[in-house]
Amino acid sequence: MISENIQHKNFHYLKLVELGEEYFNYNPKSHSDPINNIKEAVKFTKFSLPAHLGEYFIKYFQGPVFWIIDHSLVKYLEDYIVKNVKTNIDNFNLAKELYTKWTINRNPDEKKYIAASAARLIEKNQKDSCFLLNIYLAVILTYERSIYNPKRANELFENIVREIENENLENSKSNELKYYVLIYWAFLYFTNEKYDEAKLRLQEAKAILPDNYTAGVYLTICEIILGNSLSIRGSLNSIIEMDLRRVQHAAEQNNFKMFDYFLSNNFISAIFSFPNIWVIYEDFENILDAEMSRFEYASSQISDKVKRIKNFPSTEYIHNEQWTTLSFFDKVLEKYNTHKSFLYIRCMNFLFKKISGISDEIVINIKNSFSIDIEEKIKTYTVGIKEHQETLVEYKQNLEEEKKENKDKEKEAIEVFENKLENEITTLEDRISNLHNVEDLNPRHAFQNAITIGIMIVLLVSILGGFAGYSNTFGISGGNLSKVVSGVIMSGLKWGVIAAVLVVIYAVLAAGSVVLEKSNQRMKLIKKISDLKRMKDSAIDKIKKKYADIEVAISEEYKLKIEEKEKTLNNYIKEKEEKEADYYKEVEDTIQYEIDRFIQFISAEKENNG
Repeated sequence: MISENIQHKNFHYLKLVELGEEYFNYNPKSHSDPINNIKEAVKFTKFSLPAHLGEYFIKYFQGPVFWIIDHSLVKYLEDYIVKNVKTNIDNFNLAKELYTKWTINRNPDEKKYIAASAARLIEKNQKDSCFLLNIYLAVILTYERSIYNPKRANELFENIVREIENENLENSKSNELKYYVLIYWAFLYFTNEKYDEAKLRLQEAKAILPDNYTAGVYLTICEIILGNSLSIRGSLNSIIEMDLRRVQHAAEQNNFKMFDYFLSNNFISAIFSFPNIWVIYEDFENILDAEMSRFEYASSQISDKVKRIKNFPSTEYIHNEQWTTLSFFDKVLEKYNTHKSFLYIRCMNFLFKKISGISDEIVINIKNSFSIDIEEKIKTYTVGIKEHQETLVEYKQNLEEEKKENKDKEKEAIEVFENKLENEITTLEDRISNLHNVEDLNPRHAFQNAITIGIMIVLLVSILGGFAGYSNTFGISGGNLSKVVSGVIMSGLKWGVIAAVLVVIYAVLAAGSVVLEKSNQRMKLIKKISDLKRMKDSAIDKIKKKYADIEVAISEEYKLKIEEKEKTLNNYIKEKEEKEADYYKEVEDTIQYEIDRFIQFISAEKENNG
């Protein structure tokens, strides 16, 4: 019973592989042809693709190839390690060389020897090993059956994920690297059919880069094998839809090399590498039967459409854009018109709409060809309208420029006024703060001057008073000299004291007078500053009003110019439209005749072919 069940599974798997070979370009021999896989990878890296289609799809049995191709992530990691990671560069280069040789070698014995050498080198220098060397080792232990070691490979993948977190990689590159490492970790579980574990790793990868498709494809395969898929047909169609997005993008670009690459290197082929996928055989066959039944009809429709358009005799209506598309279809039909490619069939609705769109483009070309003649006839109006439009734009620009210039002058005038006012106020404030330095307003200086003069007066009064007092007291009678001197001094002292008292009183009054004058000067200066500040706002308002009046005058002047020019422009446009309508009316029948001739031609060709 068990033997019959195994035979049943094997039978259905072999039939499934046959379907893959016939309809999806699946080639089991490619598993052991790394050189061809590298060539295909090189083709992919040369395509210019949008971000959502730019992921390189890693096929399970071709997994080792990814780490030696010219992929942006691989180049970034190698440069990063050389510049930033403290590792033995000689060992790194040797390990990389051994890994590359192991990947591209087809001889099993040589591969075994090279793999063992690479593994020994990396393990021996484990302390100096970096995350990329550990990836090499983990991949070798996963894919090389002679030293297959899932336990050690599992440890390595676990360590690599931790190592990535500790590296100073760019955030986008760090996420991309983790994404791919988790996919290879899942591949490790594929080797011993632990699909539950593989599913977990793929779910982690998809969470990191949800828009990428490699993880999604293998996650769908896991779900099918585990029997978790609610709809096998829906799961298969989800993978096919991913393929179609890439194929249709290539068709949109009229890029046959890309179109051919995506039809051959499709996602759906990945399912044929897993014997446990045999359960989808019947559903898969039903999908194929439903689609392939319309192969000949759909293919002939596209082929007939291309021939009809190419055979239209008035080739002047078929422009370069249409010829490029027709050339693309020629290449597609040459290779796939008799080739039962499932994805090609699924893409036919898109291709038919694309080739049908050329008919609409040619109709537009027919109309435009007459439009060129009409445009030439109304060129005078077109030129005139353009000139008036340019003049109108110039007027509006000049208006804005003059208004801006006026605003600048207003701003400058206000600034000049404010600066002048500020200078005057500053000068007055300086005078206030320096009043004490003015000699005529310094009370101490006035007091000293009064005292100085007073001393001279006191001396004079003392001398005069002394002699006058002596004369009055002693008359003209003589006496001895000592009495004379004593009399003069005593009389002089009396008058000197009186004079000194008067001098001091005068000096005090003089100093007080200066204090009063200084205070008076200060009050005058403060009042003048206050007057200047008070008149500032009114003076600025006058300046603003002056320039506002100038702006109104400028606006009025240009308003008249613009209105006059707009009127002239509208008249030109109206005349042009009237002339254009007349010319189109004259050639309307001719245009319709050419369009009808084109439509009748391709319809007649269709009928003849029918």
